[in-house]
Amino acid sequence: MNFALFSREVRTSFPLLLVFAVLTGGASYAILANQLYDSPLLASLAENGGIPSGSLSFYTAVLIGMLLLFALILSNRLVSHQVANRRMGYLLASPNSRRSIAATKRFVIAFQMMILTLICSAVFGWLTMTFAPETFDGRALTLASLGAFFLVYALSGLMFLFTCCFRRSLLSVVLSVLLCAVFGVLRLIAAQGGTLAYCRFASPFTLLDLSGILAGDMIALLKLLALFVIGLVLHFIAFAVFQRRNFDYL
Repeated sequence: MNFALFSREVRTSFPLLLVFAVLTGGASYAILANQLYDSPLLASLAENGGIPSGSLSFYTAVLIGMLLLFALILSNRLVSHQVANRRMGYLLASPNSRRSIAATKRFVIAFQMMILTLICSAVFGWLTMTFAPETFDGRALTLASLGAFFLVYALSGLMFLFTCCFRRSLLSVVLSVLLCAVFGVLRLIAAQGGTLAYCRFASPFTLLDLSGILAGDMIALLKLLALFVIGLVLHFIAFAVFQRRNFDYL
């Protein structure tokens, strides 16, 4: 990994990270406000959206959504956008090897996602202790945030792979959004039960069992490990694609 490149990419993407941290903080405040004033909004979402009731569950859902969007934008900025504006050509012409460049970009994605998760979780924890201290559970918040991170890490591997495969940023974005939407819809369909419950096997969202994680269920924790392994595999595939990709047209 190239630490100079890593430092530059982290500095460049920091404003984006800050924007998502602010948005997630605002959403966290809205969730707690609705919970404190017994708004019917959260109850309706819990009933129709397949989300367990409680501010922590809704925060986890918001964090997953924000992390997904952040990972999508960051992945494309690190590869497709640099290919489009010819920065990638200059980078590859430098003394840095492709292996070092690909490893650095892969690590930037994971690092920035981790930092965003830590910031958002700290803000939500502070808001909870401020407005509803009796509901604060540090262990539950840590486990829920870890679950959200592992899920999005797995999906970010898919996004990074697409942006390494396709020259056009729009194509990689559309495919990433489409697949994530399909996975989410399949998870919602499976939550309805019945014959459609088998749809859960086609969605990685099923591997995040928040209730089981908070209860310390071993199966739920193994599913988290599976998400991490899926993420590693997809990132390594993207790493291999980047090393072999033809950039001669730059």
